[in-house]
Amino acid sequence: SEENLLGETGEFLDGAFYPTAISRLSLLSTFLPDRPLDIWLCIRSYPDFLASIYGEAIRFSPVPPPEQFASAFSSPKGAWLQIIDDIRDALPHANVFIWRYEDFRDLEPRILEGLSDVEAEAFEPLQNPTVRGSASDSAIRAMAETAEPLSATEWRFRMAALEHEYPVQGAQDRFSPWPEDQFRKMQQDYVSDISAIEARADITFIH
Repeated sequence: SEENLLGETGEFLDGAFYPTAISRLSLLSTFLPDRPLDIWLCIRSYPDFLASIYGEAIRFSPVPPPEQFASAFSSPKGAWLQIIDDIRDALPHANVFIWRYEDFRDLEPRILEGLSDVEAEAFEPLQNPTVRGSASDSAIRAMAETAEPLSATEWRFRMAALEHEYPVQGAQDRFSPWPEDQFRKMQQDYVSDISAIEARADITFIH
């Protein structure tokens, strides 16, 4: 399982949605020409996913202003469908399993079993289940306004310091660069695309 297999966060900053996915997958196919493959893909609502992408990218290097990023993704409809097409083009014989990020907690046993081929009952709870969450809206916006030149290391330390200075206070402090009408439109795009994905005969959608 590799979250950057399809691409990295910095590739999104000019408005592209996993622009190197097809070349990366095609390269993978050259190394696994005769292996039966199961591809497991988690998809997430466009406004939440892209806000998370921006928040992750800003941890490592300068990024466009939030408003510019939001404008670049004003209409992401079809983006997940294109990624599935890219997977199909590069790995036509693979079995493709897809689920919604929003359903993960309910589907976790099924997904872990499918990924590992180990029965879910055999898993034990993690000893340290803490994960690094997204930075707060305040921390991300403060970092986006940074004007002075910083080295890559200085940039990362500055972002870490801002995350400590401005911790997440609750759901209301979640970074979201979208105007309300755009947020609703992006959610509608996601719902529409989910329906189209569920109707595909070349993938297995996990409910």
